Amino acid sequence: MQIGLITYPIKHKKTQQVVNGLIKRNYKNLTLLISSFKKYKKKKYFFNHRPDQFVGLSPYQLKNKYNLKLKLFSEKNIKNLDFILLCGSGLIKNEKILKHKIINCHSGLIPSSRGLDSFKWSLMNLEKVGTTLHYINKQIDLGPVISHNVTKIYNDDTLFRFARRHYNCEIDMLVNFDKYIDNPKILKISKNKPRKRMSKELEIKLINIFEKYKKKYIKNKISYFKHETSFIDENCKIGNNSKIWHWSHISKNSKLGINNNIGQNVFIGENVQIGDNVKIQNNVSVFDGVKIEDDVFCGPSVVFTNVKYPVSNRNIMKRDYEKTLVKKGATLGANSTIICGNNIGINAVVGAGSVVTKKVKNFSVVVGNPAIEIGRVCLCKKKIYKKPYKIKLICKKCNTKIS
Repeated sequence: MQIGLITYPIKHKKTQQVVNGLIKRNYKNLTLLISSFKKYKKKKYFFNHRPDQFVGLSPYQLKNKYNLKLKLFSEKNIKNLDFILLCGSGLIKNEKILKHKIINCHSGLIPSSRGLDSFKWSLMNLEKVGTTLHYINKQIDLGPVISHNVTKIYNDDTLFRFARRHYNCEIDMLVNFDKYIDNPKILKISKNKPRKRMSKELEIKLINIFEKYKKKYIKNKISYFKHETSFIDENCKIGNNSKIWHWSHISKNSKLGINNNIGQNVFIGENVQIGDNVKIQNNVSVFDGVKIEDDVFCGPSVVFTNVKYPVSNRNIMKRDYEKTLVKKGATLGANSTIICGNNIGINAVVGAGSVVTKKVKNFSVVVGNPAIEIGRVCLCKKKIYKKPYKIKLICKKCNTKIS
């Protein structure tokens, strides 16, 4: 199947995500179609429901990375394509081109939620939030609908987390467009007029409106797996799809995000905060004062502490605790020890058996007792870059700036 992607001539996150998704699905015959791009004045949002878009790889870099075709977006260059995916807005200037199979994913449920800021307007009006895969025609967001998808919401969702899931649904529908064509799900929805940008004053109200939306549309209770031998104290919050295995203990007032995997014989202390997609292997104790962000891996028997100078002949008070922060994407090797008061940086790697006695920088690799830096890693963690570093060190695979 020959697939085209209409995009900008500059760096664009959504285009990169759709290309990555199609490549993973073994679609090799991809053509990037460059359309003219007019810079616009960037609006200052109180709440931006999408991640920053003009980052990542440009279409020219994507072409070289995946050996793709690169052409100007014109009627001549799209004649032989089976399907064309629209990866941005304001890219189609020639209405004659609309007779071709150009597919868009709109951030609202068409024809009810149309125009700009559909996600925000749907929340504001307590309408169902969802995305629509549809063909482009001359009317504003009224092309033939391929399929609808209502964005799932959970009890422990924040407005930000819900918005990111909604955005990821847009990417998913574009990447899997053919599956939705074969198995459409079309809802019966009343038609409304297209909307304009939401004002900052209304955006500020969205946080309170979101709680009303949750009460209206959440039907299922929080769903997670707990082994019968594990213990969960009162006032714990545990996110959806998390798993808590044999003989583990989650203490009161602790908070665990979604998609976590808590191994055998793990102890989570009081008031501990753990983010999303965290994996904690067997025999790890996470004490009060430790905070773990998203996408962190804790190997077997990792040791955390919360008092730097413990003694047995007096009561240790909470004021004696020193805080430890393990930042997003960090990896802690088996049997490593983290002395309290020392933060572990973004995507950092602590080698097995290492003893961390001072702050670990972002992207650093540290080993030994005491742990010292031996190199840096990128986001994909495919390679360790050892000292001395180049002035401009960038990973070719994930485009991470290392130094």
